[in-house]
Amino acid sequence: MIRNRALYLGKWFGTTVHINWSFLLLFLFIVLMAATSDKVTDLFSAATYMLSGTIFLLVVLMSVLLHEFGHILAAKYYKFSTPDITLYIFGGLANIGAKEGKSIWSAKEEFFITMGGLMVSAFLYVVAWNAYTYLPETLLLSPILFMVWKLNLVLLVFNMIPAFPMDGGRILRSTCKFFTSHLQATYIARYVGVVACIGFFVWGIVNIEPMIVIIAFLVFMWGGAELRHAKQLARSRAEPMVI
Repeated sequence: MIRNRALYLGKWFGTTVHINWSFLLLFLFIVLMAATSDKVTDLFSAATYMLSGTIFLLVVLMSVLLHEFGHILAAKYYKFSTPDITLYIFGGLANIGAKEGKSIWSAKEEFFITMGGLMVSAFLYVVAWNAYTYLPETLLLSPILFMVWKLNLVLLVFNMIPAFPMDGGRILRSTCKFFTSHLQATYIARYVGVVACIGFFVWGIVNIEPMIVIIAFLVFMWGGAELRHAKQLARSRAEPMVI
């Protein structure tokens, strides 16, 4: 079912899951790569390439979804509402709202809710890496295990970057919130995020990586939106959140 330009996957653990149309662009990218690859010389090689690409896409889907459910389950522990998760081409967003009798996240709550997703990615990486390393090599399972540990390592490292919307930005803010207000902590995380964006932008330009430049732009825009949200929160004292 399509809802608001997103594919509805169902409701798990009381949380609705959608895939945004942009995530499906990854499949089109796989088709394009298959069509232009020098390794694709006949129908069999094309089918093999498409199969491996589809498996990779499913690994991406499940890894990102489980990461987001790490946030969701941690939020449920603190009794926050968890309406939905939406998966996008650049990652997932877990929508976490307020809870009865409490309108603002404490530093401890934000820290551990954020860490929930990182711990899931770390767990998947460790389990898949050990299985890939120590189990007997097989034609089907070994490549999948390789994809799982490699992808979750990338997710873990990427999400530790101290900039919004990555988890590293929220960990930085929640740590600062132990010593200052939510708004001031957001300012600090925003400034650090700007430095990260400049680094991404320069790296992308120097190495001619347009995707890195796009990511730098998106991270910069998201950081600005996060700061505006914190300013609104300072006035309204209500904090729905996506992580």
